[in-house]
Amino acid sequence: MRESLLADLTSLEWSPTVEQPCACRNIGATRSVRCTDCLGSDVFCPACLVAQHSLLPFHRIERWTGDHFERSSLLEIGLIVYLGHGGARCPQAAESGDNLVVAHLNGLHSLLVYTCRCRGARESEMDKVHQLMRSRIYPSTFSRPSMAYTFELMNHWHLESLQSKKSTWDYWQAVWQKTKRGVDRKGYNAFVRAGRFWRVLKMVLRSGQSHGIDDLLPKNRWPGSVVVTCPACPEPDFNLQPDWEDLMADKAVR
Repeated sequence: MRESLLADLTSLEWSPTVEQPCACRNIGATRSVRCTDCLGSDVFCPACLVAQHSLLPFHRIERWTGDHFERSSLLEIGLIVYLGHGGARCPQAAESGDNLVVAHLNGLHSLLVYTCRCRGARESEMDKVHQLMRSRIYPSTFSRPSMAYTFELMNHWHLESLQSKKSTWDYWQAVWQKTKRGVDRKGYNAFVRAGRFWRVLKMVLRSGQSHGIDDLLPKNRWPGSVVVTCPACPEPDFNLQPDWEDLMADKAVR
């Protein structure tokens, strides 16, 4: 059993279709790259793999060097991330995009990002932040962000810090270890700051303050409070009858 499983693992180091013509049949298109996050280990030409990953920019890929597969990135084979048009380029996009390093569960990724500049989209740094947030990418700063984190990473870090009590330092080191060489693997201090603000955002979101819950709660509650109150504790205008004082008058301790 062990030998057969080892043979399976070893077989993944090569593919019988490598350097063969790609199924797209484009001139000169040979199978040389594959994704290690997609199901299976099929090898494609760079153009086909980029087309398959227009909305999957955080997958890891490998490139065939002639005698083995080595780690590469989607950016290196031409992937460009377009915001605001479902993966398509904005008709009003700038001539050049912005370089952005995004942390995901499988490490840091260098991306080339083009924002939407259609009518109604403000050409400001905060508009870029809003477009990133709506793409489920959380920027590390609100002024010319060059570093960001996926929502999946932030939620996973939040859960790890609460459930397994893993420190932010250890968590970031694990992300750092998964990162391909050539990418700036620094950024711990920025991640700490981003994590603190992420906790605040999630806390306010869960409290209902982002939906104007104060209008539905008793007026004796502190406006803007994110404190979780006990629903079973007696509270006038919330879970007590309007005439609760009269009902309790005969039972009052004098």
